[in-house]
Amino acid sequence: MPFGWLVGIVVAEFVIHYGLDYAKIAYSKGVHVDTQPSRFWSLHGLDQIFHQLTYAAIIYAALLSKGLV
Repeated sequence: MPFGWLVGIVVAEFVIHYGLDYAKIAYSKGVHVDTQPSRFWSLHGLDQIFHQLTYAAIIYAALLSKGLV
């Protein structure tokens, strides 16, 4: 895997990760685990799903670049 491609993946993952966390913080402002546990954990779970989908997309891109998909 070329170094430039690897740097691109790292930068893209950082930007996506930052954007997801920023959106979660902005959307869940005022939602606390002790006062709204259902909403808090739903938002947390949705955030984690998006993070895992990002990692799956990175793996898919790496496999695609090697012609394995």
